[in-house]
Amino acid sequence: MKITQHTKKDGSAVYRSSIYLGIDSVTGKKVKTTISARTKKELRNKATQVKVEFEKNGSTRKQRSHITTYSELVDLFWQTYQHTVKTNTQIKIKGCLNNYLLPSFGTYKLDKLTPVIIQTQVNKWADEYNQDGTG
Repeated sequence: MKITQHTKKDGSAVYRSSIYLGIDSVTGKKVKTTISARTKKELRNKATQVKVEFEKNGSTRKQRSHITTYSELVDLFWQTYQHTVKTNTQIKIKGCLNNYLLPSFGTYKLDKLTPVIIQTQVNKWADEYNQDGTG
């Protein structure tokens, strides 16, 4: 742990260090953080405390997602999206969700939904659209 001393505008000294906490169990990325303290001893204590907290929180900085199915993801999307558009757009998008996306993908678990499955469904929709003569 490399400790550097910085001088504040008021002339007082503060010690800083960048510490490696480990690999985030949710994202798989390395996690680093910077801590500051008035003394080197206080800085070392804070560093130990931050590492312990990181491990206690399941080695992650992110909230774990409890969304497992596509329909749960659509519900979460809709709760946020509906407030950003006008009523007519809400009606149109909700219709598309209920008529196309949810019947096709709603029961899939997110970890089982692959690009191949999605592309197969999109191709099916395109074929139906082109056969209707409306395209």
